[in-house]
Amino acid sequence: MDRQKKIISTSLVSIQVLTMLYLFFVRSKETYFVEFLALLLGLALGLWALVVMGKSFSVYPHLKKSAQFVKKGPYKWVRHPMYLSLLIIFLPKVLVEMNGIYSIVFFLLLGTLVIKIIIEEKELGTRFKSFKKYQKGTKRIIPFIF
Repeated sequence: MDRQKKIISTSLVSIQVLTMLYLFFVRSKETYFVEFLALLLGLALGLWALVVMGKSFSVYPHLKKSAQFVKKGPYKWVRHPMYLSLLIIFLPKVLVEMNGIYSIVFFLLLGTLVIKIIIEEKELGTRFKSFKKYQKGTKRIIPFIF
């Protein structure tokens, strides 16, 4: 990975981690039950996607040289199930809290994920010829919607 890609990747991952930490640890209302259910569902999906992804997993949007094209497990329904798991974990908190700062931080996280998706899909399309067909049959992050 060249220097510019490394800087972009590291910046995106840093923003992603910081926004997730804020949304996870800062609270103004008692939303433990809703958060707990969302956390369980999101973790289950994220772990399933991680297991299926195997050694191809990377927190960075640029593909590893050894990356494999995975389209089984949760990848049958969405192209980015790990990002979906983050939305499942954090969106309920934002909706329950109805707090402007939480919303801003959540949309910063969402924007970061969208940028990572664009980078990943560009590289996947370049490296794997069957990716274009896969794109037509699956949604990016929300099954049947987007």
